[in-house]
Amino acid sequence: MIFCKPKCQTVPFTVEYNYEIVYNGILDYPDFYLVNDFNVAVEQARLTVSAPDTIGLRYFPRNIEVTCYFEQLPSGKTYSWFFSNIPSFRKEPFSPPITEISPSVLLAPGSFKLKDKWGNAISWNSFGSWVYELLNGRAELGEETRQKVNNLTSGVSDTLKKIQILYQYLQDKTRYTSIQIGLGGWQPIMASEVDRLGYGDCKALTNYMLALLKAAGVNSYYTLVNSGENEPEIITAFPSQQFDHVILCVPLKNDSLWLECTSQDIPMGYLGTFTDDRSVLLIKEEGGFICHTPVYNQKVNIQSRVSHVQLQENGSAVMTVKTISRGLFYDKVSKIMHSDETDKRKKITERIPITNSTLKSFDLKEDKAFPPGIEETLNLTIQKIGVAAGDLTLVVPNQMTREDELSTQVIIKRKNPVEIRRSTLKTDTTYYTLPDELTFTGNHINETITSTFGEYRAVTSLKGQTIQYIRNLVVYKGVYQPELYEDFLGFFEKIAKADAKKLALKPAR
Repeated sequence: MIFCKPKCQTVPFTVEYNYEIVYNGILDYPDFYLVNDFNVAVEQARLTVSAPDTIGLRYFPRNIEVTCYFEQLPSGKTYSWFFSNIPSFRKEPFSPPITEISPSVLLAPGSFKLKDKWGNAISWNSFGSWVYELLNGRAELGEETRQKVNNLTSGVSDTLKKIQILYQYLQDKTRYTSIQIGLGGWQPIMASEVDRLGYGDCKALTNYMLALLKAAGVNSYYTLVNSGENEPEIITAFPSQQFDHVILCVPLKNDSLWLECTSQDIPMGYLGTFTDDRSVLLIKEEGGFICHTPVYNQKVNIQSRVSHVQLQENGSAVMTVKTISRGLFYDKVSKIMHSDETDKRKKITERIPITNSTLKSFDLKEDKAFPPGIEETLNLTIQKIGVAAGDLTLVVPNQMTREDELSTQVIIKRKNPVEIRRSTLKTDTTYYTLPDELTFTGNHINETITSTFGEYRAVTSLKGQTIQYIRNLVVYKGVYQPELYEDFLGFFEKIAKADAKKLALKPAR
């Protein structure tokens, strides 16, 4: 590593550099991104690749129109690209990652060889065939384990139930560890070895689960995926090595079941934000096939909350909050679920947005049925829940789920699209029980906000000494044109103002 601290008194200044990286036995070449970060411009750049005819080179220009210059050599060909005056990209909120918008040239070999395994990625089918050859014969189990599978599934006629039994067996028996030896970056260790050792990487554990299902007469497919909550989509128009993880696809009568085999906790059939909604490569004997993992919409990504608030005459309150988090929200809370008790309390307390509140007790319960959910019950005391205004007490009914104003994220002449990666639904119902000494003035809330980006509804009603506050917010997944950014900000600004509205309480006469 070379570190340089330039003593430049003025900006902009120019840095010129070149570098060389030597690889031995790879099946993907490093892609060339002209701009690797926001707010960095490029004056000049050149990319030159020399490739022997026996391997060749495939390339895919992206986000730029550029000419490739060729020079024939005795043993191959040189490919060159020249670039100049590439402007910087401003970092803008809710925009795609820099790799999605940067001018780039993606590179891949025409053919490749790892150890003694030749292959090519001229098509997804041919690349999948190469991967299949690496897997061939590695999903075999010993007789004792096959008998174990038979005993576990004996008398079970329902295929889904069989999968559930064996998936639980996988989670109880194995743990994840990264192993990259020889062809280990691509070839899983034998299923029988995983069975003996009880651990493996994503390839090994997925292949082991495939072997368990195979022993039970259930067909499944090893599947390559690029993982990460906010990772960009693979370029399906350019067959090449674009993956870093493996999951399992189990075709069923009405739909496919997807299994994440590296986690000891994740519910069966749920991928979470790690591998949801993206193109993947299914590996079959006849080659590779592009398909798509499940899209979890607002019917899955739900946060449903019911709160009961008992107001006291002195302005304090006792509050019970029960929240059920599913889908995207489940992913966030599950990290708390599997912490120790001290960390649980700390993390839960940090997530409570109410000032002057004290967490008295909490309880977490997990539901692993699809879509999985975690029920979180909190018991709070609030030192002062409202503010005085003369003889009135003003209370914001939305204590737990307020949206922030986005006014600080105003961008003049925005250039990038607005990206909302996943649809979500938040529902809140809060009951405020008033003491005999207070009464409601009747300034009800009745707000409806509709937009291209989602829908918001908040309404109050009164029954006896109890005020009911109901709030629903749906946000739609999508990629929206830059011209709509002002409308996007306006939508959430209206919601923030609606969330801040107060109810007026007065002394009972």
